[in-house]
Amino acid sequence: MMNRVIVTGANGFIGSQLVSELIAAEIPVTALVRPNSNIDILKESKCYNIIKTNNYLDPSVQRQLTVSRPDYIVHCAWQKISKNNTSSIINNMNLLIKSLELASYLNCKGFVSIGTHEEYGIKEGEIKESDNTNPMSSVGKAKLATCLTNINYCESNSMKGCHVRLSSAYNSKKDNKWPMQSIITDFSKGEVPEIPNSLQNNDFIHVSDIARGIISLMENNSSGVYNLASGETVQLKSLVKMIKNELKSNINPKFIETNLQRNFNINIEKIYNDSGWKPSISIWDGISLLLQEEKFTSKASFSDFSNRIRELCKTW
Repeated sequence: MMNRVIVTGANGFIGSQLVSELIAAEIPVTALVRPNSNIDILKESKCYNIIKTNNYLDPSVQRQLTVSRPDYIVHCAWQKISKNNTSSIINNMNLLIKSLELASYLNCKGFVSIGTHEEYGIKEGEIKESDNTNPMSSVGKAKLATCLTNINYCESNSMKGCHVRLSSAYNSKKDNKWPMQSIITDFSKGEVPEIPNSLQNNDFIHVSDIARGIISLMENNSSGVYNLASGETVQLKSLVKMIKNELKSNINPKFIETNLQRNFNINIEKIYNDSGWKPSISIWDGISLLLQEEKFTSKASFSDFSNRIRELCKTW
């Protein structure tokens, strides 16, 4: 059983799901959020140990956290990187460094940072953690910097530094911003959805699987870089056809093809071998859940939705 886990950016897309899964696993958790953050989603998960701060190294914050003797910090806080805006990159690195210094001050066992498959750059075929990195996007470059900073800092401070490289993360809630949601909405409204690069193969991973993967790495005291993905690629066109059939729509979507099609597969053998984790929710299950949400007359609460996801995972 782990001691307390601190989650930065705990009200965000990944952070909020991680908090929910930690609470479900009866692992004590402290949520760190910005002062003006909306924390309703955390309260829905019955997370009440919430600290609002812009400065992780504030002595009062450090004193509060020292009492609970946390084992890990999972750094989910992230400021969206705008094109040609270096300030957001600098802000993210400053926040990362302060989080690492906080982990060292608290004598944490380990530190987990969140990355992306974009750190590998544009690759075809199988992608393994041992592959060279050559990020082309601003996000990929910033996340690679996060990875290197985390691993090097932790090695120098006797902590387990772990960095997870995610495939395309999604949530099957009706109110999320996943592109598949807009496609479902267009079909439901009788509008023609436009799908660029429909022949593109993607690896989609449900955010609840991400949360469980991170927990499994902490429970096994893992360190280093890990791919966190479904391990299965699927063509966008196939997903759109499934949505159309399930909604019994007569509308023909507009497929817009370009030369940006990629065929790759993210290898997840390392995380399975080191922690026993494997994904529980296939993309087809995720789409089915999203379609069910579309049919509901009222939105399910976050806690109700999370419980449904966990029940689905038990069947695997």
